[in-house]
Amino acid sequence: MAPTRIQVRFATNRNRVAGGALFGSDFANSDPKQYVTGSIDVVRLSNLPDTGWAPLIDTLVIDPPTPRLAAVLAEAHPTETPATGLVAFAEERRQAKAMAAAPGYGLILLPGFASTFVDALRRAAQIAFAYRAADIFCFSWPANGRVNLTDYRLDRRDAEQSGQAIADALAQFLAKIKSMPAGQRPTIHVVCHSMGAFAFRAAVQVIRRAHPDLIQTRAFEGALLMAADEDDDALLDESRLGPLLKLARRITVYTAGGDLALGLSQIVNGRPRLGHWGPRDLTSFPKSVTRIDCSDVAATQGDHGETHFSHQYYRLAPRVIADVVQVLAGKQPSEITGRLADPANPAGGRAFILPFDAGAAHLTIAAAPLPITLEAVESLSANAPKRARGAKPPSARRARTSPRKKSED
Repeated sequence: MAPTRIQVRFATNRNRVAGGALFGSDFANSDPKQYVTGSIDVVRLSNLPDTGWAPLIDTLVIDPPTPRLAAVLAEAHPTETPATGLVAFAEERRQAKAMAAAPGYGLILLPGFASTFVDALRRAAQIAFAYRAADIFCFSWPANGRVNLTDYRLDRRDAEQSGQAIADALAQFLAKIKSMPAGQRPTIHVVCHSMGAFAFRAAVQVIRRAHPDLIQTRAFEGALLMAADEDDDALLDESRLGPLLKLARRITVYTAGGDLALGLSQIVNGRPRLGHWGPRDLTSFPKSVTRIDCSDVAATQGDHGETHFSHQYYRLAPRVIADVVQVLAGKQPSEITGRLADPANPAGGRAFILPFDAGAAHLTIAAAPLPITLEAVESLSANAPKRARGAKPPSARRARTSPRKKSED
């Protein structure tokens, strides 16, 4: 049986390097606004969680520069005409919708900190397969690929500076979507993991300053904020992630109280993180904004059994993947199997939890096979602490509001 093979469309403002790394951890020509687009095939070679997918280097294609759809950003690179791969992605999804009875949906991924270019490609293919997407586009900004405090701060700086390149690609995409009749617009979801949410915020704010009408366009069917390394009140603020409320029909925020990467981020940034606690004042949002607490099911392991510190559940945890698939299929939040209303604070039908329950996990996976083995679920079940019937939720969930109280003092 041939291995699964997925074409990943991409944009990157990383520097080109020789060998299998393809692109490095610096800006192209030391200019964060300069980027290229292209595509590469990524193949699934094994069930290893981190390196089971591999890009095929000889399939790498860099798009030739093409005329802009519109000169929408004053901050765009003055001498380079970037390839418009994201515009082509939108047009191909539009054509698929027009020609097929069941065209599926596309994903746009902004990966998080400590991701190399190859990591970004692997994870893009991994979630495209797991989430059952028809196509995927990934913007890989130059994260360093190392997990330590110094590189975290450097990655945060690079994510913010990459906002102009991401904005240029995203603005052309939004202009393309805006030009389409509403009934012909493709179904596309944006997925922001970790610091990818901060990079997305930086891009949206560039567009907001230069071409504010574009962020009034309903371009995304949904936005998935996965372990988002953003302030917990960012969605309340037009100068941060607030424009996402207009850009996306639905926003689903996935959180985990034990996410160690976000614990570090909270110390560095001095603010509660969106990926820890969910949106502040959740009941003030429309019911199209929901928060899913994955604390009980967020533990995942790397190739050699090492912990991911509850930060990679968006691509590896079977219960989370099963939930995401139902979200992308358009099911109403209260009808999605495997989740429960948050017993501590249901927020008027906006807040849910994914409780650890091996039986429910087996039923969900059996009904909708995912790239995870039942043996893996059984292993997690055997090692998971048992919760007695009627017991209180985990302390991480009970303490959800305490950091906010401190920040508001």
